[in-house]
Amino acid sequence: MSAFPQSSESTVSHWQATNRGRDSLYGHNKDASVPHEADIVIVGGGTMGVSLAYFLTREGAEGAGKKVVVLEARDVGSGGSSKTKNQTSTSGVDASAKTPLINNCSVNETKKGSDVQVARYHTWLAAREKYGLTAAHGTTLITDPDEAKKVSRFNQAYSCQLRPAASVHSHRLCTALMRKAIESSYSDCQLFTHAPVTSIDKTDDGKWNVKTAKGDVKAGRVVLCTNAYTKNFYDPEKKDEELLHSHIRPAYAQCSLITPPPTYSGLNALKHTYNADGSFYLVQTPSGGIVLGGWNLPLVKGREKTYQRVGNDDDSCVMPQWTKFLANYCKTRFANWGDQVHGEGATRTWSGLMTDSKDALPLVGEVPGKDGMFLSAGFHGHGQSRIIIVAQGLAGILKTGQWASQLPVSFQLTMERLERSRHVETVLDEYSDLKEEIGDVAMQVESMIR
Repeated sequence: MSAFPQSSESTVSHWQATNRGRDSLYGHNKDASVPHEADIVIVGGGTMGVSLAYFLTREGAEGAGKKVVVLEARDVGSGGSSKTKNQTSTSGVDASAKTPLINNCSVNETKKGSDVQVARYHTWLAAREKYGLTAAHGTTLITDPDEAKKVSRFNQAYSCQLRPAASVHSHRLCTALMRKAIESSYSDCQLFTHAPVTSIDKTDDGKWNVKTAKGDVKAGRVVLCTNAYTKNFYDPEKKDEELLHSHIRPAYAQCSLITPPPTYSGLNALKHTYNADGSFYLVQTPSGGIVLGGWNLPLVKGREKTYQRVGNDDDSCVMPQWTKFLANYCKTRFANWGDQVHGEGATRTWSGLMTDSKDALPLVGEVPGKDGMFLSAGFHGHGQSRIIIVAQGLAGILKTGQWASQLPVSFQLTMERLERSRHVETVLDEYSDLKEEIGDVAMQVESMIR
């Protein structure tokens, strides 16, 4: 496999900055050597890796009575897991936990976007009826522009859709799940941070040797929970690895923390999470302000520099033009936002990586032709909604050797699926460079940053 190139430097998100206490697992086992052997090695300490560690270390699970080692190149939850909006749909919420739900408000600021959303909504309703899904879905489509503006509080809204959702502090979630795994009385689970993996090779005795900066660990099974970095573990020149190398690509994203003025604070705070034209999203946190970000459109024509979107795995910097756009977004989008004093507005900006999966679905399961190597990656921007159920299913797969019934078959990693996607170009291929323009949204952005 290719050497793992992940830099130790990275921008710091709101979620990371607000979870740095003594219980946060920052620097856990940073200076310790990895054990020489383990039963299961998990590469990646993001939401997927720590969730899998949690499920493997429950009573009766595959990791019970065994040694499970989690290797993280930086710190727990330091990749895409803690760099984006951290919004989840109801599919990712445990109803038994009585999690309080909020609404997601999907706003369409252009007539074209509204027409597309209305068509999609009715197609979705027809599909529900076709497959006998009769339970209440809690989704409302508002097509009257005046009512859409009132509900969304956007200056410009042709329509909006409300649907149940929730948000989560992802870094605290990662920390809690990893700590539960470490403290499990059923397994010997260890986490090693700042332990980048440089190679994974099959040994003569049929095990996998995982080489890190802190020594080698040998295990019968290794699970890659590496999302945006997955391509680096597979050689594009090898016939049995080329499709794994190209199927999942990193996709750069950028976010800002917005401290709102009094007009959008207290009882005036936003009631919803948001999606808007151009795949922008916004989350009102309980106390820390608004997290605003986006990821799949070119913002400007690129006066200063060409920025690569797809294939860019550098989250150690931010793009100046994007930073300007985010700083002006709420002031120009929301009605009666008002003036901002020093300390309000954009107070933190960071970048992160999501993934562009060729068929928009995660790859889950044993890697074809590599006995004992498993993969769970490529969540295509939907990780927080899917990871928990995927991790639970993968823990079952590791125990039984059979596909997990709670997972869609379409998630299963097979050579046939990779071959079907060999020549696929995704929508992000159109937006791989920020010099391109996408009509109305690009013109709006131009006016906002002048």
